[in-house]
Amino acid sequence: MTTLFLVNPYAGGGRCLAAWRQVAPIAEAHFPGARTVYTSRAGEESTVAADVRREGGVDLLVTVGGDGTFHGVVNGLLGEGLPPFRTGFAVAPLPLGTGGDFARGLGYPAEPAAALDMLVAARRTYVDVGKITFGGESPGRVRYWVNQSYVGLGAKVVDRVNRAPRWRGGHSYVFSSLLEAMRAHPLEVELDGDGAVKVPTRLVNMIVANGRYSGKGMLTSPSSNPSDGTFEVITIDPMSRLKLLRGLQKFRDGSYLQLPGVKQWRARSLLIEGKGELVEADGEIVGNLPARYEILPRALQILAPP
Repeated sequence: MTTLFLVNPYAGGGRCLAAWRQVAPIAEAHFPGARTVYTSRAGEESTVAADVRREGGVDLLVTVGGDGTFHGVVNGLLGEGLPPFRTGFAVAPLPLGTGGDFARGLGYPAEPAAALDMLVAARRTYVDVGKITFGGESPGRVRYWVNQSYVGLGAKVVDRVNRAPRWRGGHSYVFSSLLEAMRAHPLEVELDGDGAVKVPTRLVNMIVANGRYSGKGMLTSPSSNPSDGTFEVITIDPMSRLKLLRGLQKFRDGSYLQLPGVKQWRARSLLIEGKGELVEADGEIVGNLPARYEILPRALQILAPP
């Protein structure tokens, strides 16, 4: 099996590179003859992934970084005009970046060396991929994602985190969540799930989930299954800032789903129409409303814990 480790040395504010240097000997022992490629600029992981699909020659592509790195690779692999996947081709995230939430949801060990050990005995499975078309209808700019996508409060939190000074470290998400909750305001959107009649909706936050975790370990969608062919859609009605602040701690274990004003359902497609609100996916700000979500069932083969 030909293996390529694609390393984003800038992931996690540069911590990824230091962590990779510690476990690289383990990777070399587990995958003899594997190649290692380091990205040198933002977005390069997408280019490398597209080249892997176009040129073949790689059976396993391991992304070394965070959710954003894996997001970029997925977008490179699923771009337009590429040939069919090589028979048996699979990807695997080695979470050494900031979040690693998609890998966490799949059951990957948190410790990098243990994750590499797991990859040797891993099973192959297929996962769904989300597709967002901006502008609402085709043709339009497209973005692919695998874990979760936010509109509203969650997207604004991610935007603030991504712009925050690196010295805040792990506290950045908590700090940003508190700030954005204190200034949150209702969004006026129209929702059309699976081709149903458009429904005007006021909400403060929306999650479209394929994976279970987000925000560095928050169990925001406990019932999500990335291989069942559907999204989990969660909306939160407008509420007072005090109730919103009190509810933030319940995101850690998913108990916020029991709060009044939280609605949850499944869908295979979703059209969200609104006035330019930010759209987040896999920890990245990817565009603005309006946006159409579609599920691509079992679009990607991935290594998962046995």
